[in-house]
Amino acid sequence: MDTVDFCRKFTELQGDLISERREYLFRLIRTPSLFTSEAQLKSALQNLKPATYQQHLFYIDTLIYFRRIDELLEIFLQGNVIYTNRIFKQSWFLELILKDKEVHCFVNEFLPLVPYSIKCRLIVTASKLWNQEKNDALFDAVYIRYGLTLAVPILHHCSLPKVEFQIKENDLRLRSKQILQLYERDENFLQLYLNHHKRLRNNAYNEKRVVRCLLRKNPTLFLKLIKEDIIKTPYLGKSCSKRLLKSVREDLFLNVKFYLTFMKKSVVMWRLRADLKFEKLYEQTFATSFTEISNNPSNSLLKYYPKSRHWNLFLQTCNEKFPDKNLEDILLALDNVEQLHPPRDLVWKWAELNYEKHMGYKWAYQKFLGYFEPSKAIVLIKEKINLTSEISERCLLVDLMLKSCQRSNNLTVLEEVLKYICFRHRNEDFEFRNTILHKIRLYFDPQQFNGNHWKCIDEIIQIMRIQKEYSYADHPDLQEEYIEFLFLSGKDYKKDLMDYIYDNQSHYIHLTLKNISVQKRIYTAVLNILPEVTCEDPFVYKKMKFNYLNMVKNFSMRHPEHCINISDFPVYMDTIESVVSKLNNFDIYDRSLLLLTIQYNYKFPDNTVWLNVDIVELIMKMISDAGHMCGFDVLFEEFLCKKHRTQFEHDLLELYFSCLINNYMNGYVVNWFIMNEPKFLVPYFRKIAYKSISTVFLKHLDVIKHYSHLGFDEILCRIYKEQLDNDDVVNHKRLLENLQLLLPTSDFLELVKEKYIPQQDKFTETEQKIVLYINYLRCDAARLLVSVTEPDKAIPIALQFFRGDYLRSGIRALYSSFYKTAEQTLYPYIEAVSRLSVPIRKHAIFLSCALMNKECVLNVLEVAKETDISVQKNHFSASLKFFLKHPSQKYLDEILKEIGGANGLDRKLVYTLVKVKMPLKYRTVYLENSWKFVEGLREAWTLNITKYLGKILRQVHTDMLRSFSDSFIVHVVKSYFTITEQNRPDNFDTFLVQLLKHRPENRTLILDVIFSNQSNIPNLSQIHFFKILCKYIRKKDIDTQLINLVRQYWNNFSVLGSFDQHVPLKLIALQIDSSTTAEFAIGVIDYLEQLMSEFGPSIYWIFEQHIHFICINMNDEEILSFCSEAIHYKISATVCILIMNLIKNIKTEKKKLIMTELKNIEIPIVQIYLNQPLTH
Repeated sequence: MDTVDFCRKFTELQGDLISERREYLFRLIRTPSLFTSEAQLKSALQNLKPATYQQHLFYIDTLIYFRRIDELLEIFLQGNVIYTNRIFKQSWFLELILKDKEVHCFVNEFLPLVPYSIKCRLIVTASKLWNQEKNDALFDAVYIRYGLTLAVPILHHCSLPKVEFQIKENDLRLRSKQILQLYERDENFLQLYLNHHKRLRNNAYNEKRVVRCLLRKNPTLFLKLIKEDIIKTPYLGKSCSKRLLKSVREDLFLNVKFYLTFMKKSVVMWRLRADLKFEKLYEQTFATSFTEISNNPSNSLLKYYPKSRHWNLFLQTCNEKFPDKNLEDILLALDNVEQLHPPRDLVWKWAELNYEKHMGYKWAYQKFLGYFEPSKAIVLIKEKINLTSEISERCLLVDLMLKSCQRSNNLTVLEEVLKYICFRHRNEDFEFRNTILHKIRLYFDPQQFNGNHWKCIDEIIQIMRIQKEYSYADHPDLQEEYIEFLFLSGKDYKKDLMDYIYDNQSHYIHLTLKNISVQKRIYTAVLNILPEVTCEDPFVYKKMKFNYLNMVKNFSMRHPEHCINISDFPVYMDTIESVVSKLNNFDIYDRSLLLLTIQYNYKFPDNTVWLNVDIVELIMKMISDAGHMCGFDVLFEEFLCKKHRTQFEHDLLELYFSCLINNYMNGYVVNWFIMNEPKFLVPYFRKIAYKSISTVFLKHLDVIKHYSHLGFDEILCRIYKEQLDNDDVVNHKRLLENLQLLLPTSDFLELVKEKYIPQQDKFTETEQKIVLYINYLRCDAARLLVSVTEPDKAIPIALQFFRGDYLRSGIRALYSSFYKTAEQTLYPYIEAVSRLSVPIRKHAIFLSCALMNKECVLNVLEVAKETDISVQKNHFSASLKFFLKHPSQKYLDEILKEIGGANGLDRKLVYTLVKVKMPLKYRTVYLENSWKFVEGLREAWTLNITKYLGKILRQVHTDMLRSFSDSFIVHVVKSYFTITEQNRPDNFDTFLVQLLKHRPENRTLILDVIFSNQSNIPNLSQIHFFKILCKYIRKKDIDTQLINLVRQYWNNFSVLGSFDQHVPLKLIALQIDSSTTAEFAIGVIDYLEQLMSEFGPSIYWIFEQHIHFICINMNDEEILSFCSEAIHYKISATVCILIMNLIKNIKTEKKKLIMTELKNIEIPIVQIYLNQPLTH
């Protein structure tokens, strides 16, 4: 094929739809022997001159098909967002241009040619194609030129030593995807990274993807890290919990509480049942006091146990725990027995026992009578009804009768109850009868009712009808199920069906019965009976007939196999014939009935209703008569929006587009034709375009942009441009948005330049309305620059909005354009923005820091140094961000210099100053200088600056504590400990304790300041410090020297004045000095007795609080061992009471041994304590 022929066919592709034209394009370029040589192909492609949007896209598709690297690269670097993204999706293209490229050339020569968003993606793509050695070089090059922001996303493709070094050097936090890929390469890396995370942030790692991957790959390590609080897992689902069971099976029962915090409870319980340990767990968690068995915590486990065995398990456990209690005692202690699923006779017995016990209380019968055996319950309830005068009370008692029948599922007794209600309560009010009917429907399944049940229910309804109290809406299901019963049992239904129809005159209804064949019989019977129904209001009668006909139509649509032929019923035929014979004055039900008929005929052609009238003409009459579409929109949407149409549908199509489209345009129909049959719209598109000015319905402008061969985009653009000059049009903003989508970038920018460039800086509300409106339009035009496809061309226009009230709109456009424009193109614009006014210059600083290379950023920051306070603030903020991207001592010194010279930072920047997370390597000196700077604001600011100091202290890491200068430590301690607690920074006491633990050389200095007052009683600051100190003291890392030093200082206070501090210090000292548990227990008992002899027995209760604090750091086994040694050392009432209080909440076998020993001690007060419910 010669070049001219190929170019002609390319520009004259066949088809209307995008898919059709694309298919033809690929048929063309896939033609065998299309080009005989490379030269012919090159010549043909050079002669292709795409003129429209679609041709440009197809030209790119052609280049992609022939894999023309040079031409694609040229387009790729032009900066058109749509074209660039289309090419970027071709993985082979990226592989060819990147695979053999040198790192230096790629980073320093190629990346400056592409926008920031593409740059980020290209760096990641290159790292996937290159090996680890080359990626190490890539990371370094990107780091040097652009900083950590662009370098970190490729770190996981580097060598492991490089990864480990960078993580530790810069305190990096990797994304979960990076961590998983590194874990695939080396399983040891994950634990290294998790330990790094724990050390750096002092909290457990909780990224769901990583944690669950670890669970799948290494359950043993997963459990180890959870127990060490290095990772925190989300609640596991069923499959993950089952996977973990294999690793925890032996340990599951011993640590079931721990595993239930993150494993699915049902899986854990299933495993325990399979291992025959569920019953043991149930016993362990069972109530320790007989009075608590009603709210027994272990009952929550029963839902994972067979219902039939609930009661036996409960009763067996209860008998073992409380052998002195019989069955009656147990039943009386239970508030609700049903949840334990006992035999029915036991439920009756429980109810009778509790009813007798609480006979004197009014609520007793309400709670227990409903659980009696029905025959007994009804007798008692009837007696109470005879003695009751209040209607509400009688209603409640009847409700109890029904509940009793429901609980025993006794429909025979229910017959007697219903007969009793009809006889005894026939004169009650509407609320009573209405409530009873609701309860009947709620408690029972009407499908199980016999004729006697329904007779009573119908009698209640008939009474309500006579008194004109009954409404179909109150009990629709009950009435329908009664009619269903009549049909199924072969009884006479006509009278009840007539009542049903009369009840439903004002309701739109449909049957909800499950039996489809019965539904059909009922619908058929309704249509046959309708002519016999009378109604005073003809309109209501017409509405009622339509509702039932529509109900039949909907039923037939849902169940076509049970279709009802509506033409067999005179009630329908007479009505539809009266409609089609009309010439005008059609009402809503006339139109709805015609629509119903058309839909029915379409769905069931075998049952077609033949009408002696032109239906299309009748539809037109009805629409003209009503002045609106009156529901026929649904018809047009259903019948027109399809590829293959019947003659009737073609007639409707002609009617719609020839007569109705001017006044009744349907957006759904138009949009369907745009997407499926655009050529059909050509004669009508000008009408559509004008209609779209005032109505939002064109949803596919991005598709219309492809229809240049049909002229759609040209028509819309011409009409929209004309309307922009029309002051009466109120939708200028939407027209502008549409033009931005349809016009090429150059044309849209020319339009904005011509009409919307601001001529003044300010606009006020006092201006004329039209002028004010145009000013707002200018702002809208500036915002639309964000979406242009060639953003580099929009920058000069956006800069013209950098004035006065338009600045805010122009900024967004400028930022968007900068992010989408190549770095190399941005240099002159950065320089231009840097020369503008002060409020605008700051944006040059921010944009350069975000998008440009290090050298450019440093130049901008150097040029931006000046005395203006506003620029200083922005300069400091940008410098801080720059340092975080390029951390080094050199740039840190520059920041510290700026902090020292700053005098106008606002609160927002001060907050940033104290909140920013520096790498640990630089954080110490940074925090010292930040502290000094914030303290310097104390006089300048009216607000308290201590909250900012608290934020600084919150950033202190344990690894930094030894790096602080002595002068800083001395200054902070002396300046803030001696002032009131309210004026001290948050976390100050925590900071002091950390200093004491990690800086032994400063302990004396710090404690001298803390204990500088000469009083015998500690002040509030000292007491608060002591509480914080106690929180940080843990058995595993107690510093003996520190504790002894604190005790020496604390001994300067009198025991009476600081008893609450002396006792825990003494106990900690005993714990430190004791080599065995027995030695510790002896020391504690001796110390307690010493205190009691010195201060009296009441001191025991204060002592107990502090011994509990010490026990926090001991596990259950250690506490039990301590108690065992104590009781063997000395038996006294005080020791026994202390032991009972310490082991009260422990549930292990060893506890039983200690309790047995206590029961053998014949001290009266000990026996009294043992018999208290809460002691166990």
